[in-house]
Amino acid sequence: RKFKHRFIISSTDQEHLEGVGVKALTLLPNGVDTEYFRPIHKSQPQFDLVFVGNMSYHPNILAAKFLVNQIAKDLKTTMPGLKVLIAGANPSKEVQHLASDWVKVTGYLEDIRTAYGDGKVFVAPIFTGSGLQNKILEAMAMEIPCITTSIVADSIGAPDSLVHTAEDGAAFLEKIAVLLRDENHRKNLGREAREFVIEQFAWERCCSPLDILADPVKNHLAN
Repeated sequence: RKFKHRFIISSTDQEHLEGVGVKALTLLPNGVDTEYFRPIHKSQPQFDLVFVGNMSYHPNILAAKFLVNQIAKDLKTTMPGLKVLIAGANPSKEVQHLASDWVKVTGYLEDIRTAYGDGKVFVAPIFTGSGLQNKILEAMAMEIPCITTSIVADSIGAPDSLVHTAEDGAAFLEKIAVLLRDENHRKNLGREAREFVIEQFAWERCCSPLDILADPVKNHLAN
């Protein structure tokens, strides 16, 4: 409240703070470099499911464990060749222990785009936290179809037709199976997801509230 200008990166967080009396917040979402995060067209990605993040961060640790133990193990009974990629810096011991002959835990990667591009479906079973998940935006920008929880999807504001949501293992299983079995659907969904990110989260659009503040004429007109 001491500051003249106050910014928040997601509309859900904005609604929460305004509900407890923090007023005059400006939405300033995270942006994505859509030229850097662009599709890597591989004839056949090595992994069916991919999850990316800082693997010492507790919500990401829980998500990785849920992905392997509550989703992928069940899915593997009907898709025995299933492979999972978990990529990102500083994997905790819990995450490292998930590694097997069908689950790869990479640790830090010099270029995280290689992980996104080597997966067919990005799966983020994140059940806690706030803000805006860059990992989802980056995957969408690279035309990787995404399945996550509503707590993550709501902050992005994309329709469920673009970012599929699930709240339990059974729902994740159902939606993953549909995408893995239909390559054309995956590709179409990926293209639509990238278009959405370019329209809503390219840096030029996201930085416009700051541009207005930096320009005295625009700032006067806005007020």
